[in-house]
Amino acid sequence: MERKKRIAVLGGGNGAHAMAADLALKGYEVRICEAPEFETPFLTTLEQQGVKLIDAGGKEEFVNVSMATTDFREAIEGMDYIMLAIPALGHERFFNGIMPHLEGGQTIVSWPGNYSALRFATMLREKGIHKEVTLAEGHTLPWGCRMEEPGRVRIFVEAWKLLVATLPTRETDRVLGDLSAMYPVAAGENVMATSMNNLNP
Repeated sequence: MERKKRIAVLGGGNGAHAMAADLALKGYEVRICEAPEFETPFLTTLEQQGVKLIDAGGKEEFVNVSMATTDFREAIEGMDYIMLAIPALGHERFFNGIMPHLEGGQTIVSWPGNYSALRFATMLREKGIHKEVTLAEGHTLPWGCRMEEPGRVRIFVEAWKLLVATLPTRETDRVLGDLSAMYPVAAGENVMATSMNNLNP
């Protein structure tokens, strides 16, 4: 039986907290990492090493993660998937933070994409980093959610279909196969399609 993928979730907002808790509940090894300059609002999550989650049905529970940290290196070390659940304005900061520590074979998925795959590919090329990593993006977050207080997030509604595309496109089937065990994903035409299908301006 194939082992479950190990996942690092990057971000400290509602999307990252919901994703970390949701995937941990689904049996994945999950680490959540916020940028160190935002440690103060992330402190509750660091201290409790987990997330208080209220699901779409109103059930609340505390979900442990394998690690909550502000250290990019330890967050992504040995991870199969790196999920970025952050606004587009934070992409460059997080990309720069993880680039020195990337390992061959890792897959990076941005939720939502907002042209992140193209931007990250350019940054890797400009910095001369040639590790075999796959870039991917979904067109939106898997749910609508809000942080109600530090370390506590509520999911209001779940998405029924998420478009996902990869760069390079030859990795689409593999990534969709992995992500289909987590979310209701479908193939997007390409990373332009996933970026332009996000209805949140």
